[in-house]
Amino acid sequence: MREVIAVELSAGMRGALRTGMGEHGISNVRVVAGSWPEAAERLGDLPAADVSMIAHVGYDIEAIGPFIDAMESATRERCIAVLTDRSPASVADPFWPLVHGEERVPLPALPDLLELLQSRGRTTEVVRVDRPPRTFDSVPALTAFLRRQLFIAEGGEKDVHFRAILPDHIARREDGGWTLADRPTGSLGLVTWSPATA
Repeated sequence: MREVIAVELSAGMRGALRTGMGEHGISNVRVVAGSWPEAAERLGDLPAADVSMIAHVGYDIEAIGPFIDAMESATRERCIAVLTDRSPASVADPFWPLVHGEERVPLPALPDLLELLQSRGRTTEVVRVDRPPRTFDSVPALTAFLRRQLFIAEGGEKDVHFRAILPDHIARREDGGWTLADRPTGSLGLVTWSPATA
């Protein structure tokens, strides 16, 4: 039987995965606790997989070189990465000058990964899909998300200012959800490449 290896640092996410496996009768997923690339040593002999995939984990990895090296070392045939052209946290970028008095330095995203892989001599294939603006069920949910992205404490001085200006920057959708009035647009990219060892 084919096997899926899921490397996950979060105990909560591992628990959710095991719950889903139990509910759907899935028995061929091996869950490895830990962060990448440290968890690579627990996969057994390398390469351990025909295909490896990362999804939305490349935005805030400072040591991206060793991360990709380990991914390729664990892979026999194809590597896959799913990222957006701007980091998901960028939805809060317009609020940074309003709350913190300075522009936010953008996190790396899809274009940066493509540049990195090209500099390493990899030939990439990219499929892009338009992504709709992120929406939220309620104003409190949107507020909590933006507060986390702005790194401000609830009830603090900056939070009071943030909540005061927020109504001018959000809009209600026809479906009842909430989003930013000036909604960012972008795309989702599916990148594939062959590892150096292939």
